[in-house]
Amino acid sequence: MSTQIEQLIDEGLAQARVRASCADVAYGLVAALKRIYALIEEIAGPTTMPMLDGCLRNRIILRSLRLTPRLAGPAASLPLPVAGPHAALAETILVSAAESCLATKSLTSEEGDIFMLAFIMIDRLFELLGGVPDAGELLARLRDDDEDLRIDGEASAEAPVMLRH
Repeated sequence: MSTQIEQLIDEGLAQARVRASCADVAYGLVAALKRIYALIEEIAGPTTMPMLDGCLRNRIILRSLRLTPRLAGPAASLPLPVAGPHAALAETILVSAAESCLATKSLTSEEGDIFMLAFIMIDRLFELLGGVPDAGELLARLRDDDEDLRIDGEASAEAPVMLRH
């Protein structure tokens, strides 16, 4: 089952990469992850969210430890990308890919399956960023109900995040 999820997400990422910069694709992936995060809260209830937060935080920490050379300090957290000119397009493609996982019944009604979708998406975010984001910053962005991630085609005034292709 996770193979089906990975295929749908990877196809969405491939389509988004053709149409948007790597930073915009990462931004769209965070937006799609935010959508899935809200869906998990809706399905599983608010009491499940601390468990999901802990799982996501642990995943970030474990990935950070894997990237840390043995004798060096901890790997530096990378900033989350800001919206660029094609972020809305990337967001639309990736939210659609994530929702396709649900629509095609590649996920069952079990909570663990939707958690798997979130974990696959966060792993792809690590790959796009070429490292790990700050856990607190990512979780704050996922929880923020008022934040509209999309900046309707306008480039942000902040410096762009350099990402690995």
